[in-house]
Amino acid sequence: MHICYWKYISILLLVLTFSNALAEKNFKMEKLEEWRENEWILESIIQDTVHASVNGKITHGDRLRIRFKKGNCNLPNMLASFYTTTIPLGETVLEGKIIDAKFLNYPMRVKVIHEVPFLLGKTLLIDLGFLPMDRLRTFFGNANEVSLTIEGNSSFQVKDYFDVDFNTWSLFKFKESIEKAKKVCEELG
Repeated sequence: MHICYWKYISILLLVLTFSNALAEKNFKMEKLEEWRENEWILESIIQDTVHASVNGKITHGDRLRIRFKKGNCNLPNMLASFYTTTIPLGETVLEGKIIDAKFLNYPMRVKVIHEVPFLLGKTLLIDLGFLPMDRLRTFFGNANEVSLTIEGNSSFQVKDYFDVDFNTWSLFKFKESIEKAKKVCEELG
């Protein structure tokens, strides 16, 4: 059992390394800062976008990201990734769908913009919308963290798609990171 576990871990690391290498090659990704636990960082440049992000506190691999696009650095996009093992691997189920959520305890509608197989489940990229930079700087007020909860309705049962339907992210160094990301965005040639 012990040897089998290490073989699984070794294969998993090899696959993830290969996948990351392909992603960097295909998308011209430049990693800027190393991930730090519960701290916003200037994460990467992917083609003509700059990303600031932080890890999830409930599902660590889920990240909350602010994406700045070259040529429009004053209107960043907020994105959240969610990992789930409930959606079948062989089919695309939620990509393109609008679902109910609660962010900062406010109800909202969010769009699943990407659905990709990952490990034993799927990672969903959820679009939380665009905010002008002036508004983003004050959006979270004095909060230390923010939560997003996926909510159901009569036609969407959360438990059918999400084994964990919420996550919480730290806001430590949020303002510094978005300022750095905006500056890098403005410097993209």
